[in-house]
Amino acid sequence: MSSLRPLIRSQPGVGGALALAFALTVGTAWLGVVSTQGVLSASLRTGQTQDTLLVLHQLTTAVTDAETGQRGYLLTGDDSYLKPYDAAVSRTAPLMAALQLRLASHPARQEHLATLRALIEAKEAELARSIKLRREKSIAAALNLVETDRGQVLMEKIRAEFGQLETAELNDLRLEAERAAHQTEVFHYLSLCLIALAILFTGLASLLLARRIRDLSTIITVCAWTKRVKWRGTWVSFEEFLEQRFKLRFTHGISEEAARQFKMEAVELHERDQRGLPPPVAPTRPL
Repeated sequence: MSSLRPLIRSQPGVGGALALAFALTVGTAWLGVVSTQGVLSASLRTGQTQDTLLVLHQLTTAVTDAETGQRGYLLTGDDSYLKPYDAAVSRTAPLMAALQLRLASHPARQEHLATLRALIEAKEAELARSIKLRREKSIAAALNLVETDRGQVLMEKIRAEFGQLETAELNDLRLEAERAAHQTEVFHYLSLCLIALAILFTGLASLLLARRIRDLSTIITVCAWTKRVKWRGTWVSFEEFLEQRFKLRFTHGISEEAARQFKMEAVELHERDQRGLPPPVAPTRPL
C-alpha cells in the first residue's frame, strides 16, 4: 500500500476521485443509518397508535359487557349476571385513564375524550339505577326505566364518540405509514444515486491510477554521462535495453554528422602528424 502513495500523490485527480468516492460511501452509510432510525421511529409511532386503538376497543367492550350484564339481570333477577357487569364497570376507569394518557399529545381530541367520559359515567349511572330498581322494587319499574330509551341514546352517543376517536387514530396510522413509505423511497433513491456516483468516481480513480502506473512504467532511466540505460537494476547499453525490453534486432550505421566529425578528426590528426605533434588526448569516459 505504501508503494502506491507516491503514485496517488503524484496524480491529484486520483486522490480527488478517491476522496469523493469515500465521501459518497460515507454519505450512503449515513443515509442508511438515518433511514433505519426513521423506520424505527415510524414503527414506534405505529405501535403507539395501535395500542391506543386497542384501549379504545377494550373500553368499548367494557361498556358493552356492562350493558349485557345489566340486561341479563333485569330479565332473570339472577345475581350471577352481575359478575360480568361488575367486572366491566371496574375496567372502565383504568381504561379511561390509559386513554387519557395516550391522547395527551393530541389536544384536539381532548374534547371528544371529555365528552366520552361524561357519556360513560351517565351510562353507568343509568345501568346502576335500573339494577337498583330491579333489586329493590320490581322488574316492571326497571323495565319502565329502560323503555325511556335514555340508555339507548347514551349508547349511540358513546359509539359515535368511539367512532370519531377510532377514525382519528386510523387516519394517524395511515398518514404515518404513507410518510414512512415516502421517506423510505426517497432514501432508497438517494442511496442508489450515491452508490452510483461512488462507483463512477472509484472507476475514474482506477482509470487515472492505471494510466499513471502505465506512464511510470514507460519511463526509463538514462545515464546523463554514458547514455547507458538502467534496466532491472543493471546498467546496460541502449542496444541491450532495446533488445531485452522490446525484442528488437538492429544493425549499425553512421550518420552524416558522425561522418563529418570523423572526417574533421582525421584531418586534424593528419595535420598534427605533419607538424610532428602528438595526437590529442581524448577525455576519458566511464564505461
